[in-house]
Amino acid sequence: MKISEDNRGNFVLEDCERLYYRNFQGRVEKYNETGKKSFTVRFTDEEAALMLANKWNVKSKPAREEGEAAWHTMHVAVNFESKNPPRIIMLTSKGRTQLDEQLCGLLDFADIKYADMIIHPHDWTVNGNTGRKAYLQSIYVWINEDVLELKYQDVPEIGAGEQQERLAIPAEPYLEIVDGEVEF
Repeated sequence: MKISEDNRGNFVLEDCERLYYRNFQGRVEKYNETGKKSFTVRFTDEEAALMLANKWNVKSKPAREEGEAAWHTMHVAVNFESKNPPRIIMLTSKGRTQLDEQLCGLLDFADIKYADMIIHPHDWTVNGNTGRKAYLQSIYVWINEDVLELKYQDVPEIGAGEQQERLAIPAEPYLEIVDGEVEF
């Protein structure tokens, strides 16, 4: 992953392949009782050292097994209630789609190839404690497409109304039974 800082103090993470605990939908869960939208980025040792040197709130967990690398993660909040909501773009071979607050939940279960994102820091002080929270400013997410999606990508999609009309059973039956006899 490539990490850089822009001229406004935001950090740009490019070619990020490790997005975990995705909850763009804001589902209420065991560790998310308030239903806030968020995800977690995983860093290598070197990436974590760079983020920590810049005061980002990176958590580290030791390796679970011998020979395995330690885990370094940072929680990123996705806040649509701010005056500048995040820009979320999903990219496929067909083009790009901007996802709003209701549609961004599609990313929770998508097969993500990689993402480029800008995170905005919010430095806080409460009761003498200080910290830095990461907020998503924008993210461009490339989706892995399977072979069938690629094969049929140029076939026009039928709108839901047209499809229901095509598949609807006629109001008049094809045959009718009257006094025990079949009439067509």
